[in-house]
Amino acid sequence: MKKCFLIFLIILLITLIGMKVSANIIVDASNDVYHHSFSDNNWSWILTSGKTHIDISKISYSVSGGILTVIMELNGDIEIPGKASYTLYYNSTEASYTFIFVNRTGSASAMKIEGGFDFKIGEFTAEDNVLTVKVELFGAGIMDKFWGYSAEYLVDFSTIEDPNVLEYWGGWTPQFYSPWYTGIDEETDDETNGNGIEKKDEGKPDFEFCILLIVIGIYILYQKRKRNI
Repeated sequence: MKKCFLIFLIILLITLIGMKVSANIIVDASNDVYHHSFSDNNWSWILTSGKTHIDISKISYSVSGGILTVIMELNGDIEIPGKASYTLYYNSTEASYTFIFVNRTGSASAMKIEGGFDFKIGEFTAEDNVLTVKVELFGAGIMDKFWGYSAEYLVDFSTIEDPNVLEYWGGWTPQFYSPWYTGIDEETDDETNGNGIEKKDEGKPDFEFCILLIVIGIYILYQKRKRNI
């Protein structure tokens, strides 16, 4: 009986490890929205504040059961009118994933080119200050690029032709994807990777290690119960 129980625990451990959920979070600083405006015969980027509805607090992704979940959280509630837009990009070694939300409408798509073109549509939800997207993954590709972008325009989003000659406010996470980013922190003059701070699994212990502890705990409880019978 004891031997059978140990075999069961080993099988359980292998199964749970096979169901591993991977996650990644990029936290962004507050009040880091930039205003693209025209003055003195020149277009420039100026740091601004108060645009909480496009001020990204963090973006994250997780993979479980072949489903990719991508989330954008803002410091303020999502703005519904068409002058604000929210975009997330997730590129793997096998496919590209693009998620856009504007004017009550979300678009979630995945596209694979290598090995034959294929296309998938995902699910998009928006509530308060959180945008959530779920889409089926192509294969088991490794994450290559992951970033988010939010913007507010002075005109309706659908009429925009060239953002380079248009006044608007924009936020990027991580900021090194932004058009104004130079790689130098303006306050410290130090090189930086933008205000995005990348964290894996939010500092939680390794998943397999946690499962191993659970299995050991089950085994100890089982042994105690046998002795008390």
